[in-house]
Amino acid sequence: MHDRFTARISATALFHIAYKQLPKAIQQDFKNSFIKLCSDDTPMVRRMAAENFQNLASQLSIQEIQDEFLSPFNKLASDDQDSVRIQAINICIAFAESLPVEFKVSHFLDGLCACFLCALACCCDEHLLSEGN
Repeated sequence: MHDRFTARISATALFHIAYKQLPKAIQQDFKNSFIKLCSDDTPMVRRMAAENFQNLASQLSIQEIQDEFLSPFNKLASDDQDSVRIQAINICIAFAESLPVEFKVSHFLDGLCACFLCALACCCDEHLLSEGN
């Protein structure tokens, strides 16, 4: 699977462009393929999926986000790679701006906490690195 990861990286940026033009049945296949990329074995693919996550999610209903995209978001927000978790912070910001308050409180707190902890850890690491110079 690692042999063609560059194609998968590129694909993550294209899903949102074609999504609305497709018939409903194919839209579901597209969403499933994108969700699969969010848990790809290659960290670079997951990072780019996280970077492009909101582009596709912004075209979905709140119900679709809740039913299909919260689990992949939570996985990205708690990924073992810093570069993936950092990208998930942008998803948090976009979701915080666009989703209703009751949805955020009842469904979004785990990922939000993971993103906050990642941001805090990155700031601490950056501070420690600058202290060492």
